[in-house]
Amino acid sequence: MTPTDLPKTTTNGALGAMHLLAEYDGQDNQLRQVRLEASGDSRSVILIDTDRRKPGVQRETRHEITPAELIALPTDPHARGGTARRESCPTCQRPLNPPAG
Repeated sequence: MTPTDLPKTTTNGALGAMHLLAEYDGQDNQLRQVRLEASGDSRSVILIDTDRRKPGVQRETRHEITPAELIALPTDPHARGGTARRESCPTCQRPLNPPAG
């Protein structure tokens, strides 16, 4: 089979999952897990935060994120009105949110 004879497939949307954070106690019991998963229709991703830090209680928080929302996230730490909580950029130490004026 030559490369031009290979079947052509096109995949649109998100597939799979990515684990971002896992927190364990001293006995190797998982207390917290944060992961990204593809939605059922593959049109968005879901950020899932599972919290088991309180004994007998499991809390799961889900946030659906569309591609447009991911693109709109601020990527410049110097952008005004960004979501950064730091006072200065960790790389260049410039103030992140200078006062207006």
